[in-house]
Amino acid sequence: MSTTGFVEVMLTGGDGAPSAVGGLMANCTVFAVAFAAGYVLAIPLALARFGGPRIIARPLSMLANIVRALPVLLIAFWCNLLWPLIRGQPSGPLMAALVALTVYAAVSLSDMLLTGARAVPPAELEAARGVGMGSLHLMASLVLPQMLRRSIGSVTSFATSLFKDTSILYIVGVSDVLHLAMIATEREPSRLLFWYAMVAACFVVVCQLISLVGRVLRRRFDLFQPATAQAV
Repeated sequence: MSTTGFVEVMLTGGDGAPSAVGGLMANCTVFAVAFAAGYVLAIPLALARFGGPRIIARPLSMLANIVRALPVLLIAFWCNLLWPLIRGQPSGPLMAALVALTVYAAVSLSDMLLTGARAVPPAELEAARGVGMGSLHLMASLVLPQMLRRSIGSVTSFATSLFKDTSILYIVGVSDVLHLAMIATEREPSRLLFWYAMVAACFVVVCQLISLVGRVLRRRFDLFQPATAQAV
C-alpha cells in the first residue's frame, strides 16, 4: 500500500482496519459517545451531590473519589472482566474502552458541574426559597442553567484530555490511529518519525477544534459579560 493510501487508512480506518471503525475515526467516535453519555450522566450526579440528601450525596462523593483515583486503563480492564458476569457474554475491547471512558467522563464532569453549582450565589438560592420555590424547581430553573454555563471552561479542558485518553484503544487492542501508525512503522521503519508526527498532528488538530468549540460556547453563554456591562 502506498503512503497516501495508508494515510487514508489511518484517518478513516478504511479496508485496512480490522474493525468497522478504525484509525482516527475510532478515536473520534469513542470520544464523542463517551463524552456525550458521560455529560448526560454527570448532570444528575452533580445535582444529587449538590442538593440531595446526605444518604445519597455522600456515597456518590465517595464513589467519585474512588473512580477519579483509578487510571482509565485499569477501569477498562475491570469493565472487560465484569461485563461477562453482567451480560453473560464477552464485552470486546471496544466496548470495554467505551464503558471505561464513559464512567471516567461521568465522574470527572460531575465534579466540574458540582463546582459550577457551588458557584451559584447563596443570596439567589435564599431568595428562591423565600418566594416558595421547591427543591426540584430551584434545581431545574436556577442551579442547573448556571451550573452548565459556569463549567464550560473546565468541561472544555476535560474534553481535550478525554480525547487524548482515547489512546487506550491501542492498548486494549482496538485499531485506532496509534495502532495503525505502529503498523506503518513496521512496514516502513525508515519513516518512523513521519508516522508518529502524523499521529501527533491528528491529536493536535482535534484538540484545537475542541478548544475552539469551547471558546465559542464560552463567549455565547458568558455569565459575567452582562453584569460587567451593566456595572459600567
